[in-house]
Formats: sequence, structure tokens, C-alpha cells
Amino acid sequence: VIRKNAIEYIVGSRNGILIHKSENQKSSSDTPKPYVRKITGNGKTYYENNSLENQELIFESGTTNLVINLSALDFELSEQSNYSYKLGEDWIDLGTNQEINITNLTQGKYDFKIKACNNFGECNEVNYNFTVRAPWYKSWLAYLIYSILLITIAWLLYRFNLDKKLAVAEKQKAIEFDELKTKMYANISHEFRTPLTLINGLSKVLIEENSNNKNTEKLKGIHRSGDQLLKLVNQILGLVSFDAGKVKA
Repeated sequence: VIRKNAIEYIVGSRNGILIHKSENQKSSSDTPKPYVRKITGNGKTYYENNSLENQELIFESGTTNLVINLSALDFELSEQSNYSYKLGEDWIDLGTNQEINITNLTQGKYDFKIKACNNFGECNEVNYNFTVRAPWYKSWLAYLIYSILLITIAWLLYRFNLDKKLAVAEKQKAIEFDELKTKMYANISHEFRTPLTLINGLSKVLIEENSNNKNTEKLKGIHRSGDQLLKLVNQILGLVSFDAGKVKA
């Protein structure tokens, strides 16, 4: 039987007749409020029931898949509530399905929204924010350690190059000082050798001219002393020449 603005069904049974009128069908007048009931993933349970009162959810590094179970507070016809969720830009309709499967998660922060609607199309929306932690080697503490290591290495390289330059400078100064010292010894030795050579020559002439003189022995003593000094000066000149690289060892 069909009536205007209503549909009526009459069904016979052993216990009598069942009459259904669509105009008498009850609809939910309450707007359901959605909430996350349970979150699992990677073979473990992350959150469940009361632990989901906090809407800032944090997941460990390496979490790539999540299974999120929904529910709604609706005192009439809760089984008819329709669900949808939003993780990016678009809403995804779930119908009456209360389970969400999220895959291919990466580290970062996510704005997660869920919505439940009654059969009148009246909806409630709830926001959850969850974070997938970065691995330890990408954490702020790791980056701080990397920075300290880089600064330390840079400082050590700077000190190494500076010490190397100082060592080269010190070596150059030592070479210059040795050259100056060698030159000074050579000059002094030459200054000594010239008058000693003259003294020896004159003493030798005097000895030959005064061979029978009583002062001959004294002159010989002067000649011997001058000759010894001349030999010492010549030895000094030899050492100076050796230091200067003029004599091959």
C-alpha cells in the first residue's frame, strides 16, 4: 500500500500482520560527537580509551602505518552515524565504517580531523594533532652534536695550519740566524787572519835578519804564537765554510 508522502508495508506472519509506516520511522535528533577510540600500528597499541583524552599524539620514529578506530557519542541510532576524516586537503568519506588505515607516514607534524554525522546530515568535527618523531640522527640534539663536531674539526684544522706556518717561520728564522752567525764568524776570522799573517811574516823576516841576535829566541816565540793563532783562525774558517755548505763532508 502506497500513500502520499509515506510508504506503508503490510507483511503477514504466523503471529499476525506487521505494518510498517515510513512516517513513523525514528531519526536521530542528536548530533554525534566523534572521538578516536584506539590507535594501533607496527604491531603495537599506541593509544586506547582514556589515553586519547589528550589530542596531541606523539608516535615513535619509524612509524609508517596507523590503524585508527573511531566512535561517536550518539544516544540514538549510533550505528547509523557516518564518519569521515581529513589528513591532507580533502575529506575522505568512510560511511558507517569506523576504521581508518593510514600508510606511508613520514616524520613530521599532522593535522588530523574526524567528523561524524547523523542521518539528518548534522555533523560534529574534532581535531587531533599527531607527530611522528624524527630518528635520533635527525633530532635537534644530533644536529647540535654535528655542529659542535664541525666547529671542533674546523678549529683543529685551523690550529694545525697555524702551527705549520709557525713552524715554517721558526725554521726560516733559524736558517737566517745560522747564516748570519756563519757570516759573522767568517768576517771575524778574516779580520784576525790578516794581521796574524802580517805578524808571522814580519817575525820571520826579523828572525832571518837577526839570527845571531840575543832577541832571536823572543822573535821565534812570537812567530810560534802567531803561527798557532793563525792555524786556529784557519780552522775556524774551515768550520764556517763547512756550516755554510761550501765544504763537502
